[in-house]
Amino acid sequence: MATTVTPTTDRMPAARAFVAVLALALALVAGSAPRMPGDGGEYVAMALNFASFDGPSISRREMSRLEQRVAAFEPVLAEWSIERSTVSGRDLRRDFLHFWFYPLLAAPGVVITEALNVSPVYAFSALNCALLGLALWIAWPRIGAAASLLLFAGPIIWWIDKPHTEVFTFSLLTIAFATLTDRPWWALVAAGAAATQNPPITVLAPALAVGALLIDRQFLKDRRFIIGAAAGFALALLHPAYTYFRHGTPSLLLRATRPGLPDFAEMSAVAIDPQIGLLPSFPALGLVILAALVLVLRRRPRALAAPDMLLAGIVALFFLYSFARTTNIHHGATPGFSRYGLWLVPLAVPLLIRASALGQQAWTRFVFTTAAISAVICLFAYHPRFDQNVREPSWLAGYLWTSHPSWNNPLPEIFIETSLRREEQWMPVAARGCQKLLVGGDSWPMPCLPGETPPWCRSPTSPCYANRGEAGYSFAPVPGRPAPITFNPHAAWPTESLPAVRRVLTEWEWWTLEPRVDGTALMRAAHDVRAHIFEGPRHVVFVLIAPGRNAMLTLRPWSAMSGELVDATTGTSISRLTYDGPGNEAWSVSLPQGYTNLLLRLDLPPGEAR
Repeated sequence: MATTVTPTTDRMPAARAFVAVLALALALVAGSAPRMPGDGGEYVAMALNFASFDGPSISRREMSRLEQRVAAFEPVLAEWSIERSTVSGRDLRRDFLHFWFYPLLAAPGVVITEALNVSPVYAFSALNCALLGLALWIAWPRIGAAASLLLFAGPIIWWIDKPHTEVFTFSLLTIAFATLTDRPWWALVAAGAAATQNPPITVLAPALAVGALLIDRQFLKDRRFIIGAAAGFALALLHPAYTYFRHGTPSLLLRATRPGLPDFAEMSAVAIDPQIGLLPSFPALGLVILAALVLVLRRRPRALAAPDMLLAGIVALFFLYSFARTTNIHHGATPGFSRYGLWLVPLAVPLLIRASALGQQAWTRFVFTTAAISAVICLFAYHPRFDQNVREPSWLAGYLWTSHPSWNNPLPEIFIETSLRREEQWMPVAARGCQKLLVGGDSWPMPCLPGETPPWCRSPTSPCYANRGEAGYSFAPVPGRPAPITFNPHAAWPTESLPAVRRVLTEWEWWTLEPRVDGTALMRAAHDVRAHIFEGPRHVVFVLIAPGRNAMLTLRPWSAMSGELVDATTGTSISRLTYDGPGNEAWSVSLPQGYTNLLLRLDLPPGEAR
């Protein structure tokens, strides 16, 4: 019989922690306006439908009422269509792609919010607080106070007031792995409930059952285990059974998956990508996991082969594979990193249980210090009041793409949507400052210097990254399976202008120029034209996109300056510009009509060249 890990029996610390976390959760909810980001409108509509005793599917006569109720509390969804977001069943009633179990749990609270005529989001906030509190109550005696602070005061706090399943999944997975060795019946129920919203978790219930029996075969003689297994399996089968009966498929979410075998970049993105990865956004977790691995290896290495430890590792790989198959790896309803990454956090619980049991005061002090620093950072970085995708690009992705662009070549979806700040898949596109570009064929993004693409990147269907170096671009293939990317001619230099732009910007020492993404003291205003500014040791260069009929620049030179205005299509000089007035006086430069794009170089006086 395998050795089980027994939790401490003192519930008073857990009770105090529950009260403290509840108070913090209420404060966070109170400090954030109710919102429905991402798929939140769907969950709210389903809960409203249940509250009117007309669920789980939605009838046509209810669509208009539900749309109006959702829009009344979330004006952004005023044009949202339930019909376009649902699939018709055999009885012509419609189902959302996401399942209805989580909204069903929120429905009693929605009945109350409807009676009070307040946002139904508060009902979901109350449910999230209850789930998170229950998970903490169970995890605290097993992983200890320090590790509990790390997990429950981490990025999960951003989702606490959102009508989204992140807290639901995080809490149930935490309960499942925390109770597997000593209360496996609750682990099975929790895993089955988590599977209702996320089909990949369906495999967890039978896997946990096998793991529990490997830990102790005597569980098979325990009636509680049999009941828990039956309940967990029934919950896990609820989603596929309902959807297959109504739509002939085990899950409508299969429509949002991609065929084919993902590569390493796709499978690892949710964990380590600098923009959407969990560990770059929650480094304290990685630090504590590494320390826990070292501790267990030194003091009880065989524990790493325990069934629950191996199961957590296998489940992590399966989750990463499932994440890689989604068609929307860079999704909304998150402050920055992928919300799928939250599934991975509870998988650390078996390791933290053993580290808590083996560790001494040094371990406790280390985890407490790390967790306390992390909690303070997360409280500011992931406060629920922030909008979704507010941290894009992340500090790490922004640093890599601008300072060391060749070090990281992300999945194209991540780079495109992060750079554009919207969910559109088109190219060419460049990171701010033109240090990292996504190009293909002869499509080069304005205002960057067009390079010479290698033969394997000449096809628009096979894009590549152009990474700026000290004297040219280095090229790298994009990772992942091929995905459709639309060519946007409005973002690219016209093909006929490529030779001229390349020649002129090279003559103007492009490789010595640095972007000024926040403007410059030299330019005070640009009217009827898009102006991009680059500064070098001897020149200031303006790339002027689509000048209109009244295009004008207002400059404020600090001394006498001269320069040249060039037609970007032909490379011919249009005029010479000279300013010899007093310093810091306004200088209005009217731009000529009839040109698609213009290039302007202003030379710094010899004594002021850097």
